[in-house]
Amino acid sequence: VDVFGVFAAPTSTPLDCVTGTLTQVGVSTANRDYSLQASGCPTGYGMASNSCNAIGDVAGVRQAGGGVFTASDARCIGRYEGASTATIINVPWCCRLPGR
Repeated sequence: VDVFGVFAAPTSTPLDCVTGTLTQVGVSTANRDYSLQASGCPTGYGMASNSCNAIGDVAGVRQAGGGVFTASDARCIGRYEGASTATIINVPWCCRLPGR
């Protein structure tokens, strides 16, 4: 039953995605193991993926999974084997399906 007398055919809409809140932790010779959970997304958005990166002495950063930057369960996991310091950064990518 059409109450308003208008038929609107379905249309596709692209995902509406934003970068979530960055989470970071410093690693050094005193603090070698890290497990950094991605932070939450803005209200109305769900986490689609996350990105694990490092700045500083990146040669000493070893991510779980053979040294490749990967994430499991939106978490960056690894061990720092360098001689100075590095910062591990976890950034979520948050998306929603926009309404019409």
